[in-house]
Parts: sequence; C-alpha cells; structure tokens
Amino acid sequence: MSNQNDNIKLAAVAAVSFTAGYLVHKHCSSSQPSSTENPKATSQVFTQKVISDVQASWKLVGTDFDAAGALFYTNLFKMGPFLPSTAFKGVDMKMQANRLFKMIDGAVKLLDKPDDLVPVLTQLGVRHALYGTLEEHYAVVGSALIATLGTALGAAFTEEVKQSWLTVYGVMQTVMVAGQNSEEGQAKVAKQKEYRTHRLVRSSWKAAVGENFEAVGELFYTKLFALAPSLKDTLFKKVDMKAQSTKVIKMVDTCVGLLDKPNELVPALRDAGLRHVRYGAEAAHYPVVGQALMQTLEAALGDKFDAETRASWAAVYGVIQATMIEGAMKGTP
Repeated sequence: MSNQNDNIKLAAVAAVSFTAGYLVHKHCSSSQPSSTENPKATSQVFTQKVISDVQASWKLVGTDFDAAGALFYTNLFKMGPFLPSTAFKGVDMKMQANRLFKMIDGAVKLLDKPDDLVPVLTQLGVRHALYGTLEEHYAVVGSALIATLGTALGAAFTEEVKQSWLTVYGVMQTVMVAGQNSEEGQAKVAKQKEYRTHRLVRSSWKAAVGENFEAVGELFYTKLFALAPSLKDTLFKKVDMKAQSTKVIKMVDTCVGLLDKPNELVPALRDAGLRHVRYGAEAAHYPVVGQALMQTLEAALGDKFDAETRASWAAVYGVIQATMIEGAMKGTP
C-alpha cells in the first residue's frame, strides 16, 4: 500500500503542474486567441498512450459496476477502516458502488476531451466537499482503485497500464481537490454546516421545551441565579418572575424559529438588545445568560445534549449575544 500511495502522490504532484498548465492555456486562449495556435492543444492533457492504456483496460473491467464497485469498497475499507463509520456512515453501499463506477466510466470516456472533463471533475470536487471528503481520503481511494484494477485485470494490468492509471487518477485527484477547495466549494460547505447547526438547534429546542415555556423558563432562572446570585436582587428585583420565565423562553423560541430568516432575525435581536439596555442589562451579563441557557438545555435533554448539539447552540447563542450587544451599543448615547 505504501508504494501505491507514493506513486499516487507523485502522479498528483505531476498533475498539479499539468492541470495548472491546462487551465492557464484555457485562460490565455479564451482571452487572447491566436491565428497560429495549435487547435489540438487543449486536447493534450494526457498522451495518447495514457488514454489508450486506460480506455482499453477499462473495457476489460466490463459493465458489471455493482461487482467491481463492491470489490473496490472491500479494498477501500481494508485500507481505511475508519471510513465506514465516518464518510460512508448511513450510505447505501450498493448504490454508492454503482454510482462510483459510473462516474469513473464517464471520466474515462472523456480523457481525450479535457474541455468537458475538467469542469465535470471540478463540480465533483465541489460536491465531495459537501460529503465531508478530506484531501487525505484521495490517496486511500487511489490505492483502493489500483488494487481493484489489479484484481479485475490480472495479467493485463501491466506496469505500463498501472502507471497510466496513476497518471489519470493523479489529474482527477488534483482537479477534484481544487474544486473542493474553491470558493464555491467552501461556500457550499459553510452553508451545509449552517443548515445542520440550525437543524440541530431547532430539533433539540423542540425536544427540550415543547409547550412548557413557563416550566423551562423557571428552570433557566434557577440556573441563572445559581451562577449569578446578585442578579436576583438587582436586575430582577421587581420583576414578576412567573411572567418573565415565559417571556424569556418565548424570545428564544422566536429566535430559533427565525434562524433561516436573518433579514428578520437580525433587526429583532438588535431591537431586543436596545430594550435590554433600558432594563439595566450590560454586555457582561450575556455570557452568564448563555451559561444558564446551556445548563437548562443539558438538564432538559440529558444524553441528547451531545457535543455536536452543544457546539451548535454555542454558535447560535454567540450570534444572538453579538447581535444584541451590537444593537445595545448603537442605541446607547
């Protein structure tokens, strides 16, 4: 496996220069056309020998993608035993195996058409960013692919054919990683993380609170006054705590409901921040309020308040706190 990984890394390094040259050529040829330009230049990403080796050997693999895919994932999970419980958790592996080999089949058919192949691979990289694929996964995938081809092709998988496949996989890896790390790829990852954070916050809030606003509010203030006893006799000295208990949970409930509507949530939080200045709230109070909220959720949810849910709530409360303080500061003379 070590030699295969080393070969794949070397091929990937070569592919960086090769692919970068292709992209520079594309940029220059589109912005500065030349009458003397070789019309075949853009189709020379791979040598004809590499294309011929890979396409001919791929035909020998056949069209039973289910069987070939099953063999590939058997090899992959032997080389990366951490993958079934992480990147492929909950995945229908039969469907995934078929999908993977159809993807390879499509790429093999486009080897002599880089103007079509590179955009396809780039978008695959963008999609794989959403799947949580890491750069280090590509080397393991490459090793599993080479091992699978070796088993499927037998004696036909000569050293020359192997090197041609390594060259092709190196370019595929380089272009997909570039797509994954692109602005588009990272923007989609950020959006997906935000979606998951909001989903976890909404589902855990519903499980913790339900319709029991007053009871949960009372639990919250029990936690708050335990953390900051002085607040009971200052900020909340003349407050109807029964009504306040319901009010604070309704406010959080509104925030949770507006997580996907920032155009409504942000102004509402700024206004709330300004109102809380009038109640005597200070910036220093917000962190302890956040602690009390976390303790309330933990008490209500028990084991369901796991590390990911806690982190999601911390992220959301961080936004609530910052936005309310911003509103308070803008409205303070």
